[in-house]
Amino acid sequence: MNLSTPQVIEVLVVEDDPFVRESIQIYLETEGFQVRTAKDGLVGLERIREQEPDVALIDLRMPRMDGIELLRHIKESYSEIEVLMASGAATLESALDAMKLGAYSYIEKPIVDLENDLKNVILKAAERRRLRSTNLQLQGDLQRARYQVENLERGSQQSGTSSKLSRWLRAGARSPLQDWREKLFDEMAAENVILYLRQNDRLLPAYSRNSAIDIELETLSTQRFPDPGESCREVNRPGLFPESDQVLLFPLYLFGRLEGLLAVPDRPTGPLRENWKASIREFGDLAAVHICAIMGTTSTTTG
Repeated sequence: MNLSTPQVIEVLVVEDDPFVRESIQIYLETEGFQVRTAKDGLVGLERIREQEPDVALIDLRMPRMDGIELLRHIKESYSEIEVLMASGAATLESALDAMKLGAYSYIEKPIVDLENDLKNVILKAAERRRLRSTNLQLQGDLQRARYQVENLERGSQQSGTSSKLSRWLRAGARSPLQDWREKLFDEMAAENVILYLRQNDRLLPAYSRNSAIDIELETLSTQRFPDPGESCREVNRPGLFPESDQVLLFPLYLFGRLEGLLAVPDRPTGPLRENWKASIREFGDLAAVHICAIMGTTSTTTG
C-alpha cells in the first residue's frame, strides 16, 4: 500500500461529540476512506459485530462504555482491528494503558494537522493490518508446502497412503457431515476425540466422540493458536479423556486462518506414536478443507 495513495480502507469513528464525529467523517470520506460512526462504545461494539473495520478511531472518554473498555473488548474478540485512541485530555498514564492493551497509536485532540496526525496515521495502521494478514497467509502457504513434502516422504515409506487420502477426501465431499465425521475418526484410529469449529474469534465444541466436554474447554479463544505453522500441541487436561490426562491439540488451518481444532488423548510413547500423530495431522489438514466447504450450510454448534 502506498501511503500517498489511500486504498479502500474502512474506518470506524467512535466519538460522543457529534460535531467532532461528523467533521472527522467528512474529512476522511473526502480522502477516499469508507467511514462508519458510533456515538459511544456500546454502539461502536455493535458496529464492529456487524462488520469489522480495518481501523477504529476511538475517543477515550465516552458515556456508557469508555474508550479503554471498548479497546479491551476489541483486542479480546477482534484482535486484527488496528485501534487509534483519541482524547482531548491526554495523559501519559492513559496513553500507556491504551498501548499496553494493544492500541496502535494515540492521537491528541484537537487534531490540528489532519493529514499528518490523522490521515497518515490511519494509513500506517491499515498497512500494518494488511502486512499481518499477508504474513499469516504466507505462513499458511509454508505450512501446506511442508506437509506436502512430508506426505511425499511418507509416501515413499508407506505406499498408497496419498491415494487413500485423496479418495477419502473426494468421498467425503459427497457425504453427509455426520457420515463424514465418523469416517474421519475411524481413519484416525481415535476412540475419543473432540472437534472444535471456529465461530467469530472463538472455537466451539461441535462434536464429541465417546467423551464428555470439560467445562473449562467449552470454548477456546483463537488467539491461543496464533501460529499457522503449529502442527501439534501437547497439554495436560485431567478429566477430559478417561484414558489419558495428556491431550494432543491439532490446530486446523486453511490459508493461514484457524478454522477448527482436534483434541485427542495422547498415546504412550512408542515406535508408532509419531506415525500415529502424523496420520492425525494429515487427516486434520483435509478436515480443514472439508470444514470450509460445508460451513455455509451447517451450524457450527449443532453440526
